[in-house]
Amino acid sequence: MTIEGRHRGHPAAATRWSVDVPAVGSLLLVLFVSLAFPRLIDSTGVQWAPWVVALLFFGLPHGGIDHRIPALMVGGWQRRETVIFVIAYLLAIGLFLGLWGVSPDLGLSLFFLVSLLHFGQGDVYWSRSYGLLAETGAGAGGGRFGGLSRAAYKVLMLLTRGSLPVLLPWLAHPGEFQQITRELGGFLPGLRLDGWDGNGWVREWLLLAILLLSVLQMACGLLLVIIRRGRTGGRQVLMASIVEIAETALLIIVFYLTPPIPAVGIYFLCWHSVRHIFRLMEMAEPMSRHLGRGDYWRAVGSLHWQAMPMTLGAILILSLILVLTMLAGIDVGRLVVPAFLFVSAVTFPHFLVVVWMDCRLTIPGAGRQPN
Repeated sequence: MTIEGRHRGHPAAATRWSVDVPAVGSLLLVLFVSLAFPRLIDSTGVQWAPWVVALLFFGLPHGGIDHRIPALMVGGWQRRETVIFVIAYLLAIGLFLGLWGVSPDLGLSLFFLVSLLHFGQGDVYWSRSYGLLAETGAGAGGGRFGGLSRAAYKVLMLLTRGSLPVLLPWLAHPGEFQQITRELGGFLPGLRLDGWDGNGWVREWLLLAILLLSVLQMACGLLLVIIRRGRTGGRQVLMASIVEIAETALLIIVFYLTPPIPAVGIYFLCWHSVRHIFRLMEMAEPMSRHLGRGDYWRAVGSLHWQAMPMTLGAILILSLILVLTMLAGIDVGRLVVPAFLFVSAVTFPHFLVVVWMDCRLTIPGAGRQPN
């Protein structure tokens, strides 16, 4: 049984809206505040509030049980293997931090690429579990053409949903990007990003590429509806397509009109992290047991308890970066330098873990059988 083959009666499927509605509501709220109270949204405290909350509540903990993933996926892992995994995980963090020192341009570019793929893969998984890709999965019909359309939709969703939170905020607000690169350049003198001046051809072509990807993703979603037309479950396919088209449109609007720091912070806290946490809670005991009984808060509490060691370790790393930044005499009022360095470092190994999870195509809550 594959993820796409999960039946719609699965207990977790009914919970999708308890995850998606708060995420959409949070994005609408930050959009409203940005348009109605621009001075408020520009204040440092409001801009960084989602990131502060993310440190302890959903953001950091969403990768806090990465060290348990191999045992959940493969089985037979003992304490020795777990220790080796944690050491390798920390080495990956150190290597990425070292990359910033060796080649700041490469560090920033690789951070954007990894983040783009990671955010995109999170939404692809969500679609394969509860969205359009789940409704048009194995046995849904459509023949080879339908299969190719689904494959195209996966790629388009990966690139579109990754590009929107990673590239669009900075392309739509080049002044913010310039300020961040200037502050990074003060800490990393070798940082040079020619063409990212906010008015160059790179920005124009990237904006056009993101718009094209978004349109193609929406069109491919409608194509899957047409292929599925007239078959059983056609209405569910249509609704799933409409939902994912609306999600993409909402993300475009929010990231284009809202300042990057609060917009990406809300997205990371309420959208990406929550979806991944829900995936983990379906996989691991005792969270999956609590989830099956509808006891969501106990499930979340159990995950946070298991994630506490890694969360505290990540906070320690961030604290060290902050101290080093202050010792270097750099203004950390906006936390740009430590935030970029810290987030990039911890994202890299977490991204690799999730790639491995997706390659094995596990089935949360269904015996964790590989595809």
